[in-house]
Amino acid sequence: MLVVNSAEVTIVALKKELRRCLAPLKSSHLDESIANALGFRTYAALLSARRRSAKLPDFMQFDLERLRSRALALSGEHIQFDESRLVEASRIIQRTFKYIKEGDHRAESAWFRRSQNAGLPFIHVVKRRKYARLSWDCITLPADRDHRLRADPDCLLVRRLFDIFQSEAKGAPGKPFFDGQAFVGDIDNLLPQAAEKLADRYFLELTGALVPGSRKAS
Repeated sequence: MLVVNSAEVTIVALKKELRRCLAPLKSSHLDESIANALGFRTYAALLSARRRSAKLPDFMQFDLERLRSRALALSGEHIQFDESRLVEASRIIQRTFKYIKEGDHRAESAWFRRSQNAGLPFIHVVKRRKYARLSWDCITLPADRDHRLRADPDCLLVRRLFDIFQSEAKGAPGKPFFDGQAFVGDIDNLLPQAAEKLADRYFLELTGALVPGSRKAS
């Protein structure tokens, strides 16, 4: 899953970055495609929401498939680009988690720094031969955003994380085990697909990110 920081990123900056790989699109078509990728039916709805920025979450999911589908519908152009190269080169579009080889401390440190610089939770998955371990740590969040996770006095958020874990991994082979709190924790012996789903869903819970399709045009 990909996200952008709605509080810090301007549409102009996002459009400029995407223009490098979406050059054939008209400017207005790119506007509408970006809005769709961010979960809005129209560009006008996105602009309206940004004017009421207090109602937007800090992070918004950026769905490349929704970007492609709207671009195709508007222009008839099949947009082809390398998602990995786009994200790695981007200072705006961020991944919610990253796969890291077990023992690759250099890659882990690099992902920690990128998460910290972007103000994202440090979420990564270590894949082994058959199973995977999901880890999360919110130490990389800015101080003004992590208070909800540190507090959680009634353990409501960690219970929510545990319920999500059970919905995705209950009865799974490997007997995955949940060990953690809202702020930091890990789940070991997950099937890789379950680890990916949990990583994305935990990001949404830990940041309150907006999911495309959840906000309608006004």
